[in-house]
Amino acid sequence: MRKGKASKLILTCIILVTTGLVGCSLSTDQVNMIKEESGESIRQVKLDITDAELLIKESNDLNVHAQLSGSKASADQAVLTTSVKHSILEVKAAYVEGSYIDLNKETLNDQTGVKLTLSLPKKQFDQIQVNIPKANSSIKIRVKGKLENIDKKTPKVDSLFGTIYIKR
Repeated sequence: MRKGKASKLILTCIILVTTGLVGCSLSTDQVNMIKEESGESIRQVKLDITDAELLIKESNDLNVHAQLSGSKASADQAVLTTSVKHSILEVKAAYVEGSYIDLNKETLNDQTGVKLTLSLPKKQFDQIQVNIPKANSSIKIRVKGKLENIDKKTPKVDSLFGTIYIKR
């Protein structure tokens, strides 16, 4: 191939990719992370959530079960950690986007996403606090079987386990 034709071919490929005329396939992986802690001594729950839906429900035993599930793009990360210090349970769940070349954000959002399911023993907690990064304008919390869309104006939500306070 002559130098002129090769340059035109490369330029055409660059134009097609940058204008979105050539689609990118998104490779996804399933996420299923599970953590369990004894719930007997827990009086407070602190949740740090980044880009994940939150479902709080009753557990079948005295333990706390945290499960992060859904799908993520191969370049993304899903993180779930739990720890108990004194009588405070701390749960961190995050979905972190990787770097992409020419990927439509709507395609990424339609094909990926994770949900944190937190199963708590049936009792009243002194405090349940959900920390949401300021970058997130809203979060979805499923409480009492109903999906609540929590935004900047919602400081708290009542639940079976006590009041859930939203902190930004």
